[in-house]
Order: sequence, then structure tokens, then C-alpha cells
Amino acid sequence: MPRSKRTTKSRDEKRETKAADARQARVSKDTPLVSALSSTGMPKGVARTLATLSTSTDRLTSKDIERETRLRQPEVSIAVRELLVRGWIEQEALREGAKGRPVYIYRMATDLKHIFDDIRAREAERIKAIEDNLDGIASVWHVK
Repeated sequence: MPRSKRTTKSRDEKRETKAADARQARVSKDTPLVSALSSTGMPKGVARTLATLSTSTDRLTSKDIERETRLRQPEVSIAVRELLVRGWIEQEALREGAKGRPVYIYRMATDLKHIFDDIRAREAERIKAIEDNLDGIASVWHVK
């Protein structure tokens, strides 16, 4: 009996190590662009998906995005949904009349300058809110 517990513990430790390695591999694959987009408050999955689509010359399926970003399918779905809502990407059904679920392909819907301007405007709002907060503190403390 003790021998099987030791084996089980070893398997559990291996499983945990493998999961940690997979998480680290996803994190270490972040490019400077993904890091910069994430620092604006953009969720990392959205940043990875946007970076992948913005640098691709082809249209990509969800599977392609999963492979390129090293995200899981639910994370890709969430990221794609947010990018569609923002109007930054387009979705097209690859096979509409076929049985089963359609396969969707994604591509950029707008130019990168427009996306950059959107991000810049959001960052300007964050900066303004921070400055307003600091002004409020200074006012209460009567410091300048």
C-alpha cells in the first residue's frame, strides 16, 4: 500500500510540474508587443490574439490562433469575442451550408492606426483619471 501512494504522489507531482511548465511556456512566449498591449490593461489573451492576427498575412481559424498564441480554446473564444465587439477583427464562416458547426476564420477589420488611436484614447482616459485622483489628494492635504 505505501508503495502505491508513493507512485501516486510522484504522478501528481509530475502532473503539477507539467502544468507549471505549460503555464511558463505560455508566459515566456510573450513578445514585446504582447507585453506592451497587456500593460495597457488589455487581457493577455486578447493581446496575444490581436498581436497574432495583426502580424498574420493570412486569415486564421480558431485552431490556428490557439496554436500561435498557445492559448486554450475557451481563452481564444473570449479574446475573439472581445476583438469582434471592438470592431477590430472580422469573422467569416468558412463552410456555411455544411452539417455541424461552421468553421470561422478571422482577420483584421480595421487598420492598425485606428486600433492604436483607440488604445491611445483609453490610455489618455486612464492618465486623466490618475491625475484627477492625485489632484483630489493634493486638495485634501493642501499640498501642491
